[in-house]
Amino acid sequence: MSTIGVAEIAKLIGLFDKNLGNLDGDIEKKYKSSVKKLRGTIEDMVENVTTTKEYVAAAKSLAETIAEVQKLKKLEAKKKDDAPAYPAPKVSNIAGLKTSNAKKKIASIWETGPGYKGTPGPKSMGSHMLHAHITNDDAIAYYWKKDQMHVEGYGEKSGQAGAKDSGYKWESK
Repeated sequence: MSTIGVAEIAKLIGLFDKNLGNLDGDIEKKYKSSVKKLRGTIEDMVENVTTTKEYVAAAKSLAETIAEVQKLKKLEAKKKDDAPAYPAPKVSNIAGLKTSNAKKKIASIWETGPGYKGTPGPKSMGSHMLHAHITNDDAIAYYWKKDQMHVEGYGEKSGQAGAKDSGYKWESK
């Protein structure tokens, strides 16, 4: 059975440090345990004891992890490049607007930009207001002022809605 030397171990450590040594954010969270395990495998290698087969397996795992991390870094960089150049939406402090579905809807409209006009109303909140459905039973009320999105209300379908409320009972600031 053939074994490896110090040079091979140093090569893996160098590749690891260069490509996986300084991960941050979502990438670190996603790969933390696998990177830690991989680092331990490499550090446990011993000259003239670790077999070539073990070395090749670790090198393959390292190469695959590096490729995955690089792919994820490219995707994150693309997301940053594709981010809208206009300000983040201003959202009123209303409980209904803090749900994950409401946040997703707000983000979706914001990412589309000022060209997204939604449905007119609720007129009770002003003639400039628009609304967009979150689900079949709730919606957000918003408007655009130049390139700034303002989210002003959260509404739930209601048979008791006013004539100018687009069929929703609205909570607004």
